[in-house]
Amino acid sequence: MEYLNLKLKYMDALKLVIINSWLPCGLGIGLAVYQGGLGLEDIDFIVTLLIGLMAAASIVIGSISYLSLTQDGLNFKDWRGRDVFLSWDEELYVEPKKHGGIPFYYFQQKGNSKIYKIPRVLFSYTKTRDFIGSHAPANHPMRGLIS
Repeated sequence: MEYLNLKLKYMDALKLVIINSWLPCGLGIGLAVYQGGLGLEDIDFIVTLLIGLMAAASIVIGSISYLSLTQDGLNFKDWRGRDVFLSWDEELYVEPKKHGGIPFYYFQQKGNSKIYKIPRVLFSYTKTRDFIGSHAPANHPMRGLIS
């Protein structure tokens, strides 16, 4: 069975981490400097540590498979990491939204209240476009995501 796991590339994962963490990190460092608990000689160590933590977080985020595309349909991961399968024939609602300043697609199965958030950048990858173009039915909502 042919399938494609949709994972973020490292640079996209790094952008996601930076966008979500720059404000708390900056405020924390600024507050520590303002209160005098952090000297200027310690800032280089703290900045290096934060860069390393962001790089490590990006590696972890890049290893997570948000969605698997198969010949038979879509395979989502729920919050516990379990697979939730949705065939190409089942009705699916797709809505573009932003979550924390990052563009996502919200996928929802008809008759189910569970929403799966998939980063939009995954649908700009060439492998994803080719797979959806060759396996998704002509009237499927995912065809609109790649055009």
